[in-house]
Amino acid sequence: MLQSVMRFVSALISIYMLILLVRIIMTWFQTSSYGRTSVYLQRLTDPYLNFFRRFRFMQVGYVDFSPVLALVSLSILADIANSIAFAGRITLGFVLARLLASLWSAASFFFTLFLIIALVRLVAMMLNINSAGRLWITLDRILQPMAHGLVRRLARGDTTYQHALMLFGAVVLIGLLVGNLLIARLVALLIELPF
Repeated sequence: MLQSVMRFVSALISIYMLILLVRIIMTWFQTSSYGRTSVYLQRLTDPYLNFFRRFRFMQVGYVDFSPVLALVSLSILADIANSIAFAGRITLGFVLARLLASLWSAASFFFTLFLIIALVRLVAMMLNINSAGRLWITLDRILQPMAHGLVRRLARGDTTYQHALMLFGAVVLIGLLVGNLLIARLVALLIELPF
């Protein structure tokens, strides 16, 4: 009985995640031509998304990453429901392992995203591409505070934005590699907990 209920819960969560994705993509294209469908989607998804919008640390410049956190949270719940449906039971170690793995997945997504953005910006700077365009200004608004903040913590004195980006990219890459190794080991240890 429990397994059937958990399969149903997992299916509902998956459907709701798809609805959230549609709503998130619709916000990228501001238009009033969606009609009643948009109104229904807003009523269904905005209360949940607004809960995560409260977390200001998820907003970097003009970019709001709170929908990613909202989707990761649902993904964790769906993963736990699937595991209960498959095994018929669940342990605290498994829940902690899935939670840690999902949180690291979200964090590594952001690390990878920032690494790619930093690399794109660095290549543009090295090729002397005009940095007055809207794309470059947006990327700089996201990257400059993080890159210069890191330089202030790790290096002494002032440095150029280009050198700050290089240091930022190196630290993020090392963080990704070390984090992947540590999290994989911790997840394996947590799964083996007997309770």
